[in-house]
Amino acid sequence: MYEIRFLGLGGQGVVSAADLLGKAAVKQGKWAHSFPFFGTAIRGGVVKAFTRIDDQPISIKSFIYDPDIIVIFDHTLLNHPEATEGLQRHGFILLNSNHSPRDIGARLGLKVCSVDATEIALRLLQRPIPSTVLLGALNRVTGIVPLSLIEEVIGEEFPARVADLNVQAMRAGYESVRGEL
Repeated sequence: MYEIRFLGLGGQGVVSAADLLGKAAVKQGKWAHSFPFFGTAIRGGVVKAFTRIDDQPISIKSFIYDPDIIVIFDHTLLNHPEATEGLQRHGFILLNSNHSPRDIGARLGLKVCSVDATEIALRLLQRPIPSTVLLGALNRVTGIVPLSLIEEVIGEEFPARVADLNVQAMRAGYESVRGEL
């Protein structure tokens, strides 16, 4: 089972990313649960979302306390208590940052991959919403679900023009991720 914690700020598409990933996994014939936790529920406040993916039915209904992967939507959240909390020994962090994943990983003592998702989102979407960029990067380092299924879900969830731009953003994230696991 893959257990993924998404951590970001309100308005960055944290909940959407978890939801899109879960829907793509279901299309693949897997079992998935995706759910958010908003906390203060204000734009700019810390938002968490979770996705579990497995080949078998998932009976766990709790938050993810020991994730395999933590996707951090804003590098300023590296100091947040839950940025690295509970990360499995084999796990890694996917970070939205233009900084070296090697340097960040050495500082944290963890495996880190990064992509400058905000820059890509601003360039392609004209908005600082890095969700689909990070989904592309996540897919590149995990192969968790086929990229084509994420594209299909994006096409179902967004109007055609917005979907096309988000697919471009996802592909750019896939191509731009840095770091090795």
